[in-house]
Amino acid sequence: MTRSPSSLGLSKNPRKSTKSSKSSKSSVTSSSSPPRCHSPKPLRSSTISLHNMDRDLNDVLRNFVDELCDIFVKARQDGKNEAQTVDIILDYFSSKNLDYTQVFDWLLNNTHKDKYKTILGYFYDQGIATNRNQRKAYCLYLSAAKKGYSIAEDLLGDCYYSGQGTTRDRDMAFEWYQKAADNGSTGSQFSLGICYAFGEEGKGTDEDLDKAIYWYQMSAKNGHEIAQRRVQSLLNLMSRKPHVEDTLSKGVDMGMCFI
Repeated sequence: MTRSPSSLGLSKNPRKSTKSSKSSKSSVTSSSSPPRCHSPKPLRSSTISLHNMDRDLNDVLRNFVDELCDIFVKARQDGKNEAQTVDIILDYFSSKNLDYTQVFDWLLNNTHKDKYKTILGYFYDQGIATNRNQRKAYCLYLSAAKKGYSIAEDLLGDCYYSGQGTTRDRDMAFEWYQKAADNGSTGSQFSLGICYAFGEEGKGTDEDLDKAIYWYQMSAKNGHEIAQRRVQSLLNLMSRKPHVEDTLSKGVDMGMCFI
């Protein structure tokens, strides 16, 4: 008995039959060969995605640090004390909801700009996001100050003046305050006023009240809030010149009241 093509499960169309046959052979061949791995495409996509995420985070951190540096400089120029400056920095962190450690780690890997070195030094100086280490702060300030960054020069002057992270040296403090003041640091302009108002021979500079007033006024004119409040006090002191030496003889504590 002859079976019809349909009863054998074959198509009446020879082309379809051929195609089906080829497909069948292909199926057999593929089943006997190792399965092809198509993972490279999704893996590449995932890698690109992670790279983009890292790049986006880096951009976020860089923008944050740039803004933080501006805020830090303004606080220094306005004459904020250390406690006020630290509060301003911490408040800014809170407002942006960023992790301190992420920012600190980013700074560790991005010290190619003097402003980044300086803010990192300040983190070490004040124990922000890390243990306090005034020696590291001093070294970072010194590196940035050598390149003429005025805020670092001012902070370096403070290090020498108080002996923080280095040996106390009033002569070196005065030199760095002078450089920073010439570069526009209101803090150093104010500090020069202190040096001249309460000068100690051989320890920075000699007393010169005219120069003290000049630097106080320069600092006040440039926006230093404490200088603005203290200029008049010094002018009043000058008007009672016979009593000036007696007042100054009370020592450094009197000088610090002008800070």
